[in-house]
Amino acid sequence: MNLIKQEKDYYELIIDMLDYGVIDDSKRDLLNKRKSRYGISDERAKEIEDFALKENDNNLFKQGKSYYIDNNYEEAIRCFKKAVELNANDANIWNWLGSSYN
Repeated sequence: MNLIKQEKDYYELIIDMLDYGVIDDSKRDLLNKRKSRYGISDERAKEIEDFALKENDNNLFKQGKSYYIDNNYEEAIRCFKKAVELNANDANIWNWLGSSYN
């Protein structure tokens, strides 16, 4: 398997893990094993993970806004809560989450 394919597989594994929330210790162990097997450097693994987190955060935020606009506040809250777990420093997400509760 070439390096680009291995990095893509690593990225997709991270995305799959993020569907269930943040990456816990057991998921981190699996990622470390996969990183080692694929020969991905620590620096490159961090770049891939940061990109995946940002993409997932953006997707959750967009989904949440869509639910909010459709007056489906329960689903909007679910999306915004996950987005906040991934990016707790984003005031905009907190604002939308608070508005959804309101």
